[in-house]
Amino acid sequence: MTLFGTNIDGAFHGHTTGALARKCVEIAPRATHMLGPDDAALLYTAPPEAFVDYYEELYGYEPRVYYPAEPYTDLTQPLDLIQMALREPELLERLAQDGQRFGWHLESFIGSPAVYELARRTGLSVRGFSEDAIKADAVARLNDKALFQHFCHENGIPTPPSTHVTGWQNLIAEAERQFGERGSVMLRRARAAGGLGNCLVNQTTMREAGTSTVREHLRLKLQPHEEWEHEVVLVEPELTIVSSPSVLARASGREIEIIGVIDQVLKGTEYTGGNFPTLESEADAAQLINWTMLYGLTHFIEQGGQGWFDIDFGRLPDGTFVAFESNGRCTGNNHGLAVRRRLMRDHDPRTVHTWSNDALKVAKHTSFQDVLRSVNGALWSPSRGDGVVITIPPQGGSMGYIALATSNERKLELRDAMIAYAASTHQAPHHATAASPEVAASSPA
Repeated sequence: MTLFGTNIDGAFHGHTTGALARKCVEIAPRATHMLGPDDAALLYTAPPEAFVDYYEELYGYEPRVYYPAEPYTDLTQPLDLIQMALREPELLERLAQDGQRFGWHLESFIGSPAVYELARRTGLSVRGFSEDAIKADAVARLNDKALFQHFCHENGIPTPPSTHVTGWQNLIAEAERQFGERGSVMLRRARAAGGLGNCLVNQTTMREAGTSTVREHLRLKLQPHEEWEHEVVLVEPELTIVSSPSVLARASGREIEIIGVIDQVLKGTEYTGGNFPTLESEADAAQLINWTMLYGLTHFIEQGGQGWFDIDFGRLPDGTFVAFESNGRCTGNNHGLAVRRRLMRDHDPRTVHTWSNDALKVAKHTSFQDVLRSVNGALWSPSRGDGVVITIPPQGGSMGYIALATSNERKLELRDAMIAYAASTHQAPHHATAASPEVAASSPA
């Protein structure tokens, strides 16, 4: 049994403020879909009551959730879920009592010293990185793009042709040099997560930002400056990426389990969802898996890595691949995997098709009841064996879902029904409905 700590903020190295902090709070409820009847999740705040009711109807039990009594409200201060929990004795006592009752292990979105302090204060054991590995900085090192590239270069895994620089003036000089050669340049902070440490400079991005030089553009966009100045930055060409497969895996002791190859759905450089199964050929998928196994067995485990990790790849127009990064933590694909395994467990895994979106843009006024009423015909149906599961309740103009089906065509019909619904919320604020979701549930789009 598991208590899952949704410390998404931990992936951003203590600088989770403003809109990023708000996003962490909003997407955290997706973790509830990873819970069995006796599992639990530590969230930033209580999920909406309508979401809890929906969840109980979907799975047959309420999600067991815990959250700090003192809410996070000051967006200028760093968000830190584990520290919030550690400051509340009553919450710790409840977690300790229920943890003993249900036999929980503590698992977190990403490992940290505070996770082990939470385990000590609640009497729980921890799954994932050991405390010694965390103290030795293994989590940071196994989420470092520059160190990942060093491994790839030593082991014949292709990567983007990056130049690694440290210091603001060196960063500016190298970016100006590469921009002068090609008319564009990409910068990636070695230890940033979720595409948020990426900055593309080309004529389009400069025009949109109202900047006229590389130096001016980077001074505007690379915020906060101190993070970019004191961290290794990968400066590289802007690449044309045809597809973005990711291999999800799990390390347990000396063993690596490959979960699957999932095509990332990106908006710009930021992850928004996943498409399963991959559209890559069987031979190409096997190559990506082989590289992931090589990394997992000879580096990830050897450096103290345990638990979930993935490698994100990109296919170039000539059909070759580059490896962009590895993430030594849970990813945006984990909750989708849990939903797929639970609701489609009676199907041959080779016939299961899913599409997830953690950032479907809806009107800000949209309520959970609006969603359920408007896409009712497309929602998951046990008798039909397909449908949409709402994974993230609508908040602040965004929501999440996963579409499950037994064919690619049906999956895309369900996806399109959700796209149509989202568009309708902006067109008719008080009467938003999907474009005939009942029809979408039974006939081609």
